[in-house]
Amino acid sequence: MLNARTRKTGLASWIGRAAIGLIIAALPFPTLAQNWPTTDWEPFCGPDIRGRCSLDDPGVEVFLHQLSEASERFEAMGFLAPAIDPMGIVRQAYPVNFVEDGLISDTGERVVGLYFPSQRRIDLDYAYYFAMGAEMEGGYFAPTHELFHAIQFAYPGSHHLHSLGDAANWVIEGSAKAAELAFEGHTISDLGSPWLDSPLDRFRLRGRTGNQHYIAYPFWLHVADTYGGSRPDGFGILHDFFRGLESQADQSSAIAMVDGALRTIDAEGLYDIYPGFIARHDDQQHYESVVEFRTRPTAQPQYTTTIKGSVDPVSARAFLVKVVGIIEQEQSGASEVEIRLEADDPDALHLIVGDTRYDEPGAGRNVYFADIGGKALNELSTYEELFVRVVNVARDPAAYQPQDFELIATVYHEYILVKGTGQPPGEAEPGGEAIGSAIATLDRMSGFLSPHGSPFASPDAGFAAPCLLRISLSDGRNSSAISFAMDHEGPIVPGTYPIVSNPDGVRPENYPDQVIAGFVLGESNPLAGGFPQRYEAAGGVLTLSSVTPRWITGNARILGSLGRKVYTSGDTPPDGPNPLAIDVEFSVRNQVAHMGAERCAAFDG
Repeated sequence: MLNARTRKTGLASWIGRAAIGLIIAALPFPTLAQNWPTTDWEPFCGPDIRGRCSLDDPGVEVFLHQLSEASERFEAMGFLAPAIDPMGIVRQAYPVNFVEDGLISDTGERVVGLYFPSQRRIDLDYAYYFAMGAEMEGGYFAPTHELFHAIQFAYPGSHHLHSLGDAANWVIEGSAKAAELAFEGHTISDLGSPWLDSPLDRFRLRGRTGNQHYIAYPFWLHVADTYGGSRPDGFGILHDFFRGLESQADQSSAIAMVDGALRTIDAEGLYDIYPGFIARHDDQQHYESVVEFRTRPTAQPQYTTTIKGSVDPVSARAFLVKVVGIIEQEQSGASEVEIRLEADDPDALHLIVGDTRYDEPGAGRNVYFADIGGKALNELSTYEELFVRVVNVARDPAAYQPQDFELIATVYHEYILVKGTGQPPGEAEPGGEAIGSAIATLDRMSGFLSPHGSPFASPDAGFAAPCLLRISLSDGRNSSAISFAMDHEGPIVPGTYPIVSNPDGVRPENYPDQVIAGFVLGESNPLAGGFPQRYEAAGGVLTLSSVTPRWITGNARILGSLGRKVYTSGDTPPDGPNPLAIDVEFSVRNQVAHMGAERCAAFDG
């Protein structure tokens, strides 16, 4: 922690509350190492003694041993030698000052250790090793903590970072606390864990007591684990970070310096590292405020729930999305949930579900979709909870600002509903006849949305960026079917599209941005007379309510004209009613979602 006059004085280690009895274990060294002048330490009684000092005390020996062992490991990791004033001692060793029960910070608080950047000096209070008859975590690892401070200030860039005041403490103290834990073999400090839905450089403490400056340590452990490999040796990756600070001396903010220095580890800096950190912490207990919202089934092909929010820069918001869907059935697949994150600056926001990021560049950025799993509610429906985080970190620290967003959860299920039939307005209806119940049993649904698939929808046919839409609704038990086909220039957006009246053939490329449609009454339909009745469209409209790479939903009204029949033998079968209109609602999966479909979907709903 930084003292009140820390720019002139020291950095402190605080007394921990949890009693432990650990000794640093012997650990393997990486092959690449810096050469330090020495890893030995020489004890002295401190120059500003406010208590007793006995260099024969066992605590002095324990702390000296820890300093030497930690020095060997930091040296092997590749860190620079610590910034320590040799004080003119003859022996090749670093000096360290000791006191007993008398190390006081400039704010008047008792501390276990201090590092003074301007004097390049470490002071330790060895008494806390034996506090209450047991080693205390915060005191026992004070030598490692203060040694790491001395190492930090061996890097020129750390001095500029330090000059930025309290805004830099989450880096200086947080990484030193992480250094302690790297040697302890622990992941959680005696301070506890921070609330991760608070800004990275201002993490909130969970408890009422403790020092906020230390609580960013999980972020630095994440950097070590992710980019350096397993701990403790992987902690040496922070050498690259501290070395990178030197090139950031023109930055006026600590967060901008950190972002620039982290780019020596990851070319995207915080833009990539911070969302990865949040994704790794997928337990709700790490977030102070988890907003719950649920989607509920309706009688429609899809249902959507939207929640609006705002998130601070370099921070996260947490949501628990509760979804209900229909289980897989004989005639349809399981319901699927899609979660989309929308904002004015979508590049600054990152969608995370569980421990997985969905922020890859492209049209599908910040979109999650999957079959609804979870647990069965009854014979028809299933329920799942999805832990979602919205992360705000822009590519450029200069653009860091709060972001408003919408989180949109949509549940899709395969669905066909033929609502009825009828004659054109003004003409007689067939007496008491209806086909809705017969066609409503259609059990085969297929969608096709892709920029590929037809040699005719090509630049030679006048298409610069063709998008092909095909929808087929049919019944595997008889020949009942409904179909739509459209070749469109560019992405297909939700809206209403005209159905071509009496097309010349079935070549949709001849009718760009219009729909070729038709339907068949299967032989089991009461209006079909025991024979399939094929209808060509004489008009109508197709309305698309949503178009995504995976789902196509909407409705249509088709005015059908009975097609010409050709028979080679037998009696001439009866004709069905002519003309005949049908209304249909549908929700179908895109069967070729992997074939560049995102180039043809507008993601509107």
